[in-house]
Amino acid sequence: MADDAGQDAPPKRTGRRRIGRWVGLALLVVLVAALAGVWLSRERIVTQVIADALAERGIEARYEIVSIGTREALLRNIEIGSAARPDLTVEQARVRVLHRFGFPRIDEVRLVRPRLYGSYRAGQLSFGALDPLIFPEEESQEPFELPDLSVAIDDGRALLDSDFGRVGFSLSGSGWLRGGFAGEL
Repeated sequence: MADDAGQDAPPKRTGRRRIGRWVGLALLVVLVAALAGVWLSRERIVTQVIADALAERGIEARYEIVSIGTREALLRNIEIGSAARPDLTVEQARVRVLHRFGFPRIDEVRLVRPRLYGSYRAGQLSFGALDPLIFPEEESQEPFELPDLSVAIDDGRALLDSDFGRVGFSLSGSGWLRGGFAGEL
């Protein structure tokens, strides 16, 4: 009888397979380390993104980042405008993020005790440092449209100084800005 033991033995691993596994493992370790680095520096990244967006529009702002997670970010003590007399203050803002096909988008913004200060003088409405966001300089043929965003406002207040005296507003409500916002003004 012939020796069948040699035919049933598994084939020896070649060097290519071993090298391929080590390269794959090394790539996986590098990917995990990169993701961990991004996760650990997420506050710095978000701070830079916010600072760049505000600087691009010439808006002075101060805020405190409390936490940033994969689904929600929490900011406190937001002040927009001059430090001596801000045009907008928000005690707390919760930004809920929705992930679709790997791309994050803002799903909802919840503002707790926002305070807005503005003026109406000689027929001109102004909210100070917020004007570049609300009233863009470039004239567009398109009508003004609110962003497609879900917003919740808890105990919002506004004060408008005008030629006719001071006018105060209070707002609480939630819903989509383009349609479906329900609240009490």
